[in-house]
Amino acid sequence: MKNNMKKLAAALLSGTMLLGMTGSVFAADAQTDAMSVSVTANDTSAVLTKTWTAAENGLLKDGEEFTFQLTYDSVEAVSTNVPASPQYMNQLLSAGMAVDTTLSAQWKTSAAGGNTSSATKSYVDLFNGISFTTPGTYHFTLSENAGTNPNISYDTATYEIIVQVVWKDNFEGLKINGVSTAQGGNKLDGAAFENNAAANKILTVSKKVGGGAANKNDDFTFKVTITGIDGTYSTNVAGKTITNGTETEFTLRHGETFVVKNLPENASYTVVETDKKGYQKTEVSVNKEANQTSDTAEGTIRMDGENTVDYTNTKTVPSPTGIALEILPFAVLFLAAIAGGVVFFRRKRG
Repeated sequence: MKNNMKKLAAALLSGTMLLGMTGSVFAADAQTDAMSVSVTANDTSAVLTKTWTAAENGLLKDGEEFTFQLTYDSVEAVSTNVPASPQYMNQLLSAGMAVDTTLSAQWKTSAAGGNTSSATKSYVDLFNGISFTTPGTYHFTLSENAGTNPNISYDTATYEIIVQVVWKDNFEGLKINGVSTAQGGNKLDGAAFENNAAANKILTVSKKVGGGAANKNDDFTFKVTITGIDGTYSTNVAGKTITNGTETEFTLRHGETFVVKNLPENASYTVVETDKKGYQKTEVSVNKEANQTSDTAEGTIRMDGENTVDYTNTKTVPSPTGIALEILPFAVLFLAAIAGGVVFFRRKRG
């Protein structure tokens, strides 16, 4: 009986210890799983600043979106704690993985007629969705993704952002111990990206007239269409602007020019003279090349030279006899040949 009682007591004691250990393990696991920390406004007031300077106000656009990439690089241990990779939306980030974030603003409106506008994004927004589950010093690289706006030269700068995570007092969870920004070994208050105007050129359309019946005060009507552009481009004519794919009409007299400003490389243009005012001949030269007999000129904007379209219209005066002056020499030769033939046949008969 005593032996049975001892066995029962031993079994109960073992069971109690097992339950106690199991309970401790469960509690520790639950605590570890629940431990994570993210960057908050209490941890940093740093911001990402974006400044956009355009060639002119019309090329700023409300709602233009810029994309930035936060790439996870590495983690260093704090003391003897074994660090783990951070998580994004509860998925582990491996070294080299990146999280994209966007920044949009009312760029043109806030510029108030100028050509420069700025906006900011907090580091809290930058790290939105990223959490840390172990102490460590975490290294990230911040950069800008190049967009597709042809008027913008996108910033290629990179910044190192370091987040240090440590235990709270008494190991009651984790906390952000600091968020810092550096570039080239220099500590900064935040990250700044500057987007400037891309290289651009003007397109110049000119008009000349010639011939005995030409009138320098005649107005010639043209239409121009430009594609591969983004925004509203000014011209040398007050109130006359150019937008992508839109046909724009203008008039020129002898010696006048029509100029479209700040066009990006590889923008395509088509110019058509739609009213020749009765002039018999229209010639056009693109970029000072040989004249072509045509009403239409086409080309693309290049950065290595001028972009010109030169029109020349010629109008001649009919002779009083009704024979155009240009063909008069040929008419004289023709009549002379006939006269010669008549003389020849008369002599032959005689």
